[in-house]
Parts: sequence; structure tokens; C-alpha cells
Amino acid sequence: MGFFNDVTSGAAGLRLALPGRFQIQGQDETSAQLVDLDRQAALFLFRFNLQLDLSPENEGLLARDVERHARELFERHFHIQQQQRPAGKGGAEVVPRTSDPTWSPVVSIERTRPGPHEALSVVHRMAYEPGLEIVMGHLLIPLSSGLFEFRIIAANRGPTGVRETVLLGEAAAKADIKTDEALTQLMAGSKPDDPRHDSRFPDHPLSVVRSMLRMLAEPGSIEVTQPALQHPASEVLLPDMGCAMTPPPRYLRTPDSDGTFLRFSRVAFAGGAAGSDGVQMLTLSCFKEDGAAEGPERLKLLTAEGEFLIQGRLRGATSSQLETWSAPGQDGGVHLFFHTVFQPETFGDPQQRTILRLFTQAQGMVNVVMLDAAACLSKEEMLADLEAVIQSWRPLGTTAALPSVSPPPAEKKQKSWWRWWA
Repeated sequence: MGFFNDVTSGAAGLRLALPGRFQIQGQDETSAQLVDLDRQAALFLFRFNLQLDLSPENEGLLARDVERHARELFERHFHIQQQQRPAGKGGAEVVPRTSDPTWSPVVSIERTRPGPHEALSVVHRMAYEPGLEIVMGHLLIPLSSGLFEFRIIAANRGPTGVRETVLLGEAAAKADIKTDEALTQLMAGSKPDDPRHDSRFPDHPLSVVRSMLRMLAEPGSIEVTQPALQHPASEVLLPDMGCAMTPPPRYLRTPDSDGTFLRFSRVAFAGGAAGSDGVQMLTLSCFKEDGAAEGPERLKLLTAEGEFLIQGRLRGATSSQLETWSAPGQDGGVHLFFHTVFQPETFGDPQQRTILRLFTQAQGMVNVVMLDAAACLSKEEMLADLEAVIQSWRPLGTTAALPSVSPPPAEKKQKSWWRWWA
């Protein structure tokens, strides 16, 4: 038995039926890798403890998340490729295609429905340069038990740009192009990625990915056995923490949340660990404060708690920066902030950013609000999300939210972790 058997039986939250041309390459408890022997494309199956927001009112935010993280992945892959090239073997390309702000690695973002259930399909390029084109396709299906992802990867390591060149040449001949200016205008309006051209270029990575996505969308291919629950955008009651709060847009509570440890995920085009593959994670928890400490000693103890939590994020990091600051809270309370940017030890992972906020309330409880994301999100944007959480925070039995605490200026000097008092 294994994960693939769970998928084909329906025990994984959906039931999958694939043609016989797929061969299993490997699997573990929550993922499986297959290969399409006819197309030599990879198909990955994943189940994550995440949730995906597909509410219509957040359509614009979803598109922005997909664009930002697909661009970050494209640029990261480009620089890895550059580093691995032998000295003296570099080609004419010295900057990624995304250096042109008018070009996007995202090919399509579409809503789809396996049966009556809503899902998200995203196609984007991970590499696009002479001699290498990699296209990725994702089908994300929210389930009551989490998020299921079908991830397709197709690559062309031979001559690239054939599809674009052929189609542009045909269009130029038809339009009787005579000048460079007219050719430039024609190129700007050309659409070589249009699906209507796929049948002419069936082995092109983009054609292969879209063909496999269409296969998954065929009736009988996928049957959802654990449909996702509805997640209205409203206040969330957290009885074990004695409070209520409203998550920022697109953050949904994950299935593994429990008691006084809760997580809310914001997913772009793929599942994965917090801070990678476009996954942003909001974590809430609390602990009992040492009631004997007061004044500077209290601040020192709370700072040590925050440092301990942050150091857990930095374990194994190859480089990191950390700054901390504090602000007075209501009725003698304390707000502590910790901000770190670090490079995980896993090769190929993006640089990540974590902001942790501790604040005290009545009954000697210390609340922890932490946000993890890729470092392509700005510190200011993440602080704004955290502030939105705090502004919505209220103890159960009351209607009063916490007062606003101003974040530090953007140019605040970074401090080493041991200099919390500076």
C-alpha cells in the first residue's frame, strides 16, 4: 500500500483514474511521482495540510499572488542555472526574461471544476532561455482534509523558440511585412501560447502540460470524495485561546490547527512548506506568562521567548539577519516584534522572511502571531497583515479590539539578536 493506492481508492480525499501510460517513479505518505511514458513528462501528486481561497471577491489578490511567486520562482531557477554553468560557457543571456516587466512567466490562471467542485488551474514557465524551456502546470483541489495538488512538469532541452519562430514567420508572410517597425508591432501582438496552436506543436512543453491538464479534467478522471467546507470571510472564534480574530484576505484555517496552535494558509499556485512555492503561513499560539517578573526583567523574559521561537525558524539557515523592537501595550502590556530574513539550507529554496509579534493581555497570557513568507514579500506588507490581525483581535465576551501599535520606520537599523535593548 502507499499514497498512490490511497489516491486511486479515494482514501486521499479524491479518487483518480489514469491511463495505462503512466508509471510510478516513487511515493511516500503524502506524495507520489509518476511519468507519462508517451510524453516523457512528470506528474506529481501531493496532499498538503493547507487550504486554498477561491472566493470571487479575492480574484485580484489571487492573480497578484500567482504572478509574484511565479516570477520569483522563474528568477531563482534562472540564477541557479547560471551558477551551474561551467566557466566560459555562458551564452548571450545574462539576465532572466523577467527583467522585461512587460513579460510574464504566467501563461494562464483558470477556475475549473472536477465534477461539481471548484478547483484552480495555473500554467507558468519556470525556464525560458536558449536551449531550455520548462513549463509547469498545477491543478489545485481544495478538500475538507487539506489541499490536493497535481503538478505537471514538461521540458524541452533541444532547440527552443521553434513554435514562436514558425508562427511569427507565417504571420509576417501573411501580413506582407516590409519594415523592422512593422515586424516589431507584429511581434508585440503575436500570441504563440494560444491553445489553438497546440495541435500543431504536440511535443512542445506548453502543449504537453495543457494536454495533461485536459486529461485530468475529463469526466471520470477525478472524483472528489472529501469536498472542501465553506470558509466565509468572517471573524474566527478561538475558544481555547479565549479570543476571536479576523484573518487577512485569502488566509484560511488549515486542517492541522488545534487548540492553542492554529495556522492559516495563503496559497498561490502550489502547495509546499511555509515560505516556499508561494505559500504564506499565519500562525497563532499563546503561552502563560511568568507573573513574578516586572519591568525590565519581564521584557527580557518575553524577548527570550520570542528569540527562542525565531531561532527555531533559523535552524540550519546559511545566512540570516534579525531585528527586534518593542512598544507599550494597553494597561501596562507589552508588544514585541521580531523580523528576520534568512536563506534556508535546502538548495534551491527561496530566501524567506518571518515576522513574529508577541503581545500580552489580561490573565497573564502572551499571544503569539507569526507570519512566514518568501522574502519577495516586503516587510511593510507583512507588517500590515499582522496589524490587521491585531486590530481584529478581541477577547471573547467583549467587543473591543486592541489599539493600534505603530510599526517602526522602514529604515530602522537592523540589530543582532542579542541586542534587544538597543
